[in-house]
Amino acid sequence: MKQTDKLLLGIVVTILVLVAAAFVLVLTRPAPEYQPDDSPEHVALNYLLALRQQEYERAYGYLSPELKNYPETLDEFVGDVEDSTWAFRLDTEVSLNVASTRVVNNDATVTIEETRFYNSDLFNSSQSTMTFMMHLSPVNGAWRITQSTAYWDNCWLQKTTYCP
Repeated sequence: MKQTDKLLLGIVVTILVLVAAAFVLVLTRPAPEYQPDDSPEHVALNYLLALRQQEYERAYGYLSPELKNYPETLDEFVGDVEDSTWAFRLDTEVSLNVASTRVVNNDATVTIEETRFYNSDLFNSSQSTMTFMMHLSPVNGAWRITQSTAYWDNCWLQKTTYCP
């Protein structure tokens, strides 16, 4: 075998090994799991995970019932989510992580880092990262979401002519 054939064979084998390793990493990646509801950051992540997995009853349970325009029923909550899918970002592949948590008195602010993945063609994929904040307060001894700058319907905060 010529030297160039061995070099080419080595390159091809290396590429195949790297592709196989990438597949193994993706396939063995653990599925997201719910955390205990004992901290503001866990409640925030559990709410987001429930939305992503379309477990709306669980997500609904993380909202503070003290919201001015609290969805009175699960069906109303699901309708709000489905009517504003762009606000809940359920149509894109994302990774969500807690960037920071700040608790002052009985209010918590959790900053979430969202990484979106885009794939336009075989050789061009990219990602973008943004942060948003969720505010939580204890209600009956449990942390509940009172406001968020994403994954949220702003009508829940106020009753206006634009909101049902």
